[in-house]
Amino acid sequence: MKIKQLFFTLLLSAVALCANAQIDHTSHNADGTKYGFVDANDKWVVAAQWDNATWDATLQVGIVGDFKGPKGAVNASGEFILPIKYAKIRTNPQSKTLIVAEERDGVTFWGLFNNEGQPLIPLQFKAVVYNRQNDLFECTTPDGAKQKFNAAGESVE
Repeated sequence: MKIKQLFFTLLLSAVALCANAQIDHTSHNADGTKYGFVDANDKWVVAAQWDNATWDATLQVGIVGDFKGPKGAVNASGEFILPIKYAKIRTNPQSKTLIVAEERDGVTFWGLFNNEGQPLIPLQFKAVVYNRQNDLFECTTPDGAKQKFNAAGESVE
């Protein structure tokens, strides 16, 4: 009976350790063709499966996809928070957000998402620029008008 308890305790401990693995950096598979994310001991946390992958430790988000094709974003468990369909995704560690571009009919529209993939600023601007001095996003509409938003996606004047 005690052996069973010891076995289950060890099994649960191993599962807990795996679940708490922290991504340390991007790495590639043995032939160098696919990328994923590993911990500090170079153990795979999210298997190599993309042509391109970068890890942002501040946001705990990985940007993944093709070199010149669509991009997506994954969390530390490898679950998609943004599907692979966006033209560009840039992390903004200062505001802990993702600046995202989507192509529609040959036109690029920019918006903002949090690090859980929830939209903060809709994908309807021709430019979204972060201003460090006032901690705001300055957005330009297709007709050239300017709008300002904070990192929570609230409009400010």
